[in-house]
Amino acid sequence: MVALIRGGGSLEDLWAFNTEPVAEAIYRSQVPVVCGVGHEPDVSIADYVADLRVATPSHAAQMLWTDRDTLRQAVDRLELDLSRAYLELVGGHEQELLQLRRALAWLSPEKRLNRNVERVRSLALRLERLGRAHFESHRERAVRWSGRLDRAFGPQDVERTQARLETLAGRMGKAADRQVQDKDRALEFLRASLDALNPEAPLARGYSLVKIDRTGAFLRDPSEVVDGDRLDIRVREGNIAARVEKRSTEG
Repeated sequence: MVALIRGGGSLEDLWAFNTEPVAEAIYRSQVPVVCGVGHEPDVSIADYVADLRVATPSHAAQMLWTDRDTLRQAVDRLELDLSRAYLELVGGHEQELLQLRRALAWLSPEKRLNRNVERVRSLALRLERLGRAHFESHRERAVRWSGRLDRAFGPQDVERTQARLETLAGRMGKAADRQVQDKDRALEFLRASLDALNPEAPLARGYSLVKIDRTGAFLRDPSEVVDGDRLDIRVREGNIAARVEKRSTEG
C-alpha cells in the first residue's frame, strides 16, 4: 500500500490532484493507494479514484504504519504462540519416543532371553519341589503300611511283607529316578532352545553381526547397502568399523 499525500494549501496548490494523468495513474496502480491531500474539507478527483481516502496526511501515516505498542504486543503474542506450539511439538515427540523405547525394550532379544531364563528357573524349582513331595508322600505311605503289617501279621508275614515293601520301594525309587531324568532331559531341551534364541550365540562360533550405520538395521543381503556405506561389525571380543567398497551377490 502507498500513500498519496500533501499538506494544505490553496485550490491552485492542490489542483494537480484534479488532473487526468494523476487520476489515471492512481486507477492503474497495482498497489492500493491511500489518498490524504490537504485538510479534511479539501476534496479532489484523486480522493475518488484512490482505494482509501483519509482526512489529512497525518491520518494517512497512521493508517500505513501501525502504532509501535500495537506491533510490540502482536510480536509478544506471536512469540508466546510459537513457544507454546514448540513445547507441544517437542512434548508430543518425547511421548512418542518414550513409547517406542518401552516397546523396543519389551520386544528386544535380550529381554525375551531373560524372561525365558526366569521361566526355566521357575520350572526347575517347581520340578524339584514336586519330586520331593512325591517321594515323601510315598515314603510316609510305606511307613504307615509297614506299621499296620507289624500289628496285623506274625513275624514271617512281616518279613515277607517287608521284603515285598523293599521291592516296591526299589521300584518306586527307580520310577522316581526315571521321572527326574525325563524332567532333566526336558529341562536341557528348554535350555538348548534358549541358547538357540540367543542372538549372540553364533559369535562364539566365529560368526559376526553386521549393522548398517545409515539405517541401523542388521545386514542380511548385499542389496541393502550401497558403495561407501559405513558398517559396524560385531564379533565375539568387540566391534570393527568398516566401509562398503564393492558389493557382490555371488555365493
